[in-house]
Amino acid sequence: MRVAAPYSATILDRFPGLFVKHEAEVRKPKKREFFTVHPEYSRGMPLLSIQEKKWQDSFFLVAKSLWSSLSSHMRWYRIYVAMSYPEELFLFPARGKNRGMADPWYDSLQEMIEQAKTGWVSYPTTGHNRYNVEFMQGEDKPAWKEIDVDSLFEDAFENRIIMDMDDPIVNHLGKSP
Repeated sequence: MRVAAPYSATILDRFPGLFVKHEAEVRKPKKREFFTVHPEYSRGMPLLSIQEKKWQDSFFLVAKSLWSSLSSHMRWYRIYVAMSYPEELFLFPARGKNRGMADPWYDSLQEMIEQAKTGWVSYPTTGHNRYNVEFMQGEDKPAWKEIDVDSLFEDAFENRIIMDMDDPIVNHLGKSP
């Protein structure tokens, strides 16, 4: 399945073409899961995020024509190509910074991501307004294989694109408290 036109030209084509197709999900790293972040492949984009247990922190692309209608439910994220230990690819949406205020969670998240670009990290606990990062001992630096990033994004967001206001996700948002 090809991604709908509003994304194929504006988001997916921004990634340089690479060669091996992989499947991935869009998710945050799990606590106590060791992961690494690709040192080069990330892009910023707005996503609609549903932060409810039954939706398990679901993330959706939204057609640009709907951004103004759904802006109260959307937030800017930087999506990182990531790999959990030993080698499961996923797309890691890291939220953008809160504007106009100190944001120690964001600062801590950025530190963790920079550390994850060079080795395997985990955040088993959170401290006072920050992530406590743990490093995997005795493992080599992650070896990244060639990745077809376009296909990775297409597969991850295949059923997570909101194209019109009749989408069931939009209907769910109207019923949320």
